[in-house]
Amino acid sequence: EVNVSYWPIAGGRFFAFIRDVNRRQRSEELLKVRLHLSEVAARDSLDDLLRAALDTAERFTGSTISFFHFVDPNQEQVILQTWSTNTVKNMCTFAGKGQHYPISQAGVWADCIRQRRPIIHNDYASLPDKKGLPEGHAPILRELVVPVLREGDQSVALLGVGNKPEDYDEDDLEAVQQLAAMAMEVVERKWAEERIAHLAYHDALTQLPNRALLTDRLQQAMAKTVRDQRRLAIGYLDLDDFKPINDAWGHEQGDRALIR
Repeated sequence: EVNVSYWPIAGGRFFAFIRDVNRRQRSEELLKVRLHLSEVAARDSLDDLLRAALDTAERFTGSTISFFHFVDPNQEQVILQTWSTNTVKNMCTFAGKGQHYPISQAGVWADCIRQRRPIIHNDYASLPDKKGLPEGHAPILRELVVPVLREGDQSVALLGVGNKPEDYDEDDLEAVQQLAAMAMEVVERKWAEERIAHLAYHDALTQLPNRALLTDRLQQAMAKTVRDQRRLAIGYLDLDDFKPINDAWGHEQGDRALIR
């Protein structure tokens, strides 16, 4: 951004002010991304949310492939989750969603978990410790992978981008770190909302539907019978003489009996 002004001193002088606005523009764009991710989280699935974050990460860094995976609490496995739109459509046919992948068998991309810090490999082919890629995986030229850390420096997720035409730099790293943290924040909020919604309609002990959910489904079924002019049957199951179990063996054993 260039501003030039004239001041009539000493025969006249022009003053030019040059300012790099890339960071300001990126901050403004990130605010828009945060709002967009919140909207996607409220409307669509977890994969849709993460794919939106990955597509944005590719756009910010000029990458052509990217992924977002979760890390098991034991810090020994990566739970494969989501790839970007372009990765799935044009670059990669490897299918592994939901697979638990041992970190000990993972290649150099998992160094971000082992070392608990972001990693950048701008010359992937020359790395001595890289491992072979599974069949159908996109070829790797360059990669940038960042972990999302929580208390105790435990990795909970990682976001990786790859194959930028030029080397990854600090600006790319900062953008991906911000997007990874932002995506995980929205994911955790989505999980919390889903958990609250689940508790509202399910028993906390047995995880079975509770009276509120029964009432809702029964009202729907009754309305449907009226529309279809059909009958509705209800089965009722009661559990008698349960109190002696609690009295004789304690509430903990009684809870176990209910769960089973």
